[in-house]
Amino acid sequence: MQLRGGFSRDTPSASEGARPVGVRDHNERLVLSLIRDSGPIGSAEIARATNLSAQTSSVITRALESEGLVMRGAPVKGRVGKPTTPLIIAPDSVVSYGLRIGRRSADFIQIDLSGARRGHLTQVYPVPTPAVIRDFVARGLRALPAPDPASRIAGLGVASPYELWNWLELVGAERARMEAWRDFDFGRDLGLGDDIPVLVGNDISMAAFGELHFGKRPELRDFGYFYVGAFVGGGVVIDGRLVRGTNGNAGAFGSIPVSDPSKPGHQLIEHASIHTLESDIRADGGDPSRLWTEPEDWSGVGPALECWLDKTAFGLATAIVAVTAVLDLPRMVVDGSFPADIRHRLRDKIESQMSSIDTRGVRTPEIVEGSLGRMAGAYGSAHDPLLLRYLKD
Repeated sequence: MQLRGGFSRDTPSASEGARPVGVRDHNERLVLSLIRDSGPIGSAEIARATNLSAQTSSVITRALESEGLVMRGAPVKGRVGKPTTPLIIAPDSVVSYGLRIGRRSADFIQIDLSGARRGHLTQVYPVPTPAVIRDFVARGLRALPAPDPASRIAGLGVASPYELWNWLELVGAERARMEAWRDFDFGRDLGLGDDIPVLVGNDISMAAFGELHFGKRPELRDFGYFYVGAFVGGGVVIDGRLVRGTNGNAGAFGSIPVSDPSKPGHQLIEHASIHTLESDIRADGGDPSRLWTEPEDWSGVGPALECWLDKTAFGLATAIVAVTAVLDLPRMVVDGSFPADIRHRLRDKIESQMSSIDTRGVRTPEIVEGSLGRMAGAYGSAHDPLLLRYLKD
């Protein structure tokens, strides 16, 4: 994962000792994260929760308040002594952008330091070329709410599939148009100037990151993550931290063998990806475009959907057992670029498949529905610049 200017998340030798301009120190991050996650919170509670002295906590909160990052909320009465005035995140203090690049569509969002979404834009396209994505980002910056003049821009996080130029056959694009991705540098070529740092991460890892920080189940701290998009992929979260891996590609679950390795089509990516559903719909004489143009309603997809769900559930159940055997995670989250009712049905089918798989030697994990769908990667990528510069991981 690269931040324009040479800072790398995924290469330890490049990041040792590095502290980009604007990055907070550890205690400031600790206090900011606590205020963000705990809602209105008093100074005494901050000191207790962070194990900082009352004096140190007070110095930090006053500094954050003077910078406009936090503000005083409404006084809380009803206790012994004078009313306490809790601290909250200042809503217009910092904004961050997130870009998810998919095979047939992209999402661009803006969030603030509290994690609240301020704006969202979607574009559907036949081919995700650099020119299409560059124009989409430029339009998004114009269309989304303009930051307050006093706001800081944390940066733009990008959730991008690995080696986009290798998608030739699956997106039906001319080689020259997709080869342009090979030398594309998001920080340099999006044309954002020097005011907006750019972070780039694996699309599915960023989706797992989004589930961790924006999902509806805050108790999820240790889990494997399977995301069924155009291609299936995964992520790993341990002790509340995204495991990025040596090359930033941890959780590449699409490569897990789920059938006879000596035969073609044995990997999970060939059993549980939406592009295989597209092919099945075309083979039945149908039009698969509604999978992307109507992402919240697959009711008219046809009989190919049921067969695809069964095959996908089998592949995911098999891969889940393999991941559990290695990582011993208590939960596996399943999400994807499809409607909530499809997600629910897929989870039920995985549960059914798990009951017929030999799980001797492993403790069967809980199968959990993801909560963000196609927006998971956008949320995760938007959070990444905030984490780099302001918050505690």
